[in-house]
Amino acid sequence: MKKLFFVLILLVSPAYADYQIYTHGGAGGATGQWNINIAKMLSTVTTNPVDVLHVKGSGGRKAVDEYLENINAPTILSTSSEYATEYMVNPKWAKHNFLNYCPLLINNHSSVVYTHNDVDPMTFTTGSIAIHGKATPDVMGLVMLALGPGKTTQEYLDYIGPDGINAISGMKGPDRRLGILNGELDFSRAPGSRVLKEDTLMGNIEGPRGGFKPLFNWGVQVGSGIVNDPNEVQRGPLFEHLFEDRWGVAPDGDFYKAMRTAANASHLMDALIVMCESPYKNEMLTKVKLAIGDQNNLNKLKADMGDYEWFTGDLAMAVWHGVNGALTEPATTSIIAKVYKATGQKAKPRK
Repeated sequence: MKKLFFVLILLVSPAYADYQIYTHGGAGGATGQWNINIAKMLSTVTTNPVDVLHVKGSGGRKAVDEYLENINAPTILSTSSEYATEYMVNPKWAKHNFLNYCPLLINNHSSVVYTHNDVDPMTFTTGSIAIHGKATPDVMGLVMLALGPGKTTQEYLDYIGPDGINAISGMKGPDRRLGILNGELDFSRAPGSRVLKEDTLMGNIEGPRGGFKPLFNWGVQVGSGIVNDPNEVQRGPLFEHLFEDRWGVAPDGDFYKAMRTAANASHLMDALIVMCESPYKNEMLTKVKLAIGDQNNLNKLKADMGDYEWFTGDLAMAVWHGVNGALTEPATTSIIAKVYKATGQKAKPRK
């Protein structure tokens, strides 16, 4: 009888081990690796390992659609920096509203723009970079560094092209990596969680142009504003510091403000979210808080992805609402849409 009772408990107990994280892209990319690390952390407080479902296609929208088909199951949606500017201006995202979601976990991180050792940060005026959603602020930053202060938004936009900062579209992740390593591209990017892996790769490959170096980082957000990336390895200076060192004044203007808003929002989009109406939301929140509250888990995340903050609970909700305000701010979305068009991408500001 006791044996039968034990079997019944196993059958009817909550299926904590059945959590599934829907994410876009493949397992080998930065987003895929971020989710695999998070799943391993969550698995320390579940019965069996948390699954990560890597859904490719449609610039991340397919992952969202598949998640929405399974919201009554113990499922989680993972967002990334890729979603920020796409959500702002890609018409295909118009049917989605991130305010319908509640955050379980937000990673307050940064990213780094890399270049070759033969590029002088203080004098370069041209160069190429692969353009995709998350690289939009990078293109804008490179344009500002090349042209300097006091330019109109249109002047900055006009400098995006073969004679200025050339944003090359259509390159997938492996192509972008190969492009920077073989010297075809002058600039590339890496999220803060991937920098140590990028540094290991680049440190072992000199390439045709004398090796690689960080050009600048986007910093992280704190209560007082933007501060330099807290990690020391291969981050380079904060964008604003490099700009002021080169041009003698701090960056300013509408183009800069839109760029900075987009960069800030994108670096808070590496998150786990669920529809607020999910029957598993409260259970998942409890599990996430338990996992992230374990110092061993935090030490592992720090070792694998850098020394960054992780937000949960009420703080995560406040940050999430702030991010969504940025993603729909008219002055920002209008300029981001123009940058998309200047780089050959379709765009319509979200209303």
